[in-house]
Amino acid sequence: MNNRTNLMGSAALTPSAGIDPRLLENPDYILTEPETARWIRLSPRKLQRDRLEGGPHSIPFVSLGGRRIGYRVGDVQAWIKRRTFTNTSAATVAAQADAA
Repeated sequence: MNNRTNLMGSAALTPSAGIDPRLLENPDYILTEPETARWIRLSPRKLQRDRLEGGPHSIPFVSLGGRRIGYRVGDVQAWIKRRTFTNTSAATVAAQADAA
């Protein structure tokens, strides 16, 4: 599996992501919003919108005080696992269930 498809493991993080891959071995390690966005290749704004809207599509977050937000590695990995499908039909069914 190549670096682009292996988001669950440390190989997902290239040096350009700016995160030490060893940190992903600890599910309780808290990533910053920008680190999380780079890791899962979403914009920080998308993460902000998901926090505001909540629901099953959003990643649980940690309030670090003030306006600082973090994401536990284990929560991000669980989010990735929930959004992993073997075919587009399964993804469509999951999206429809989220919308209901």
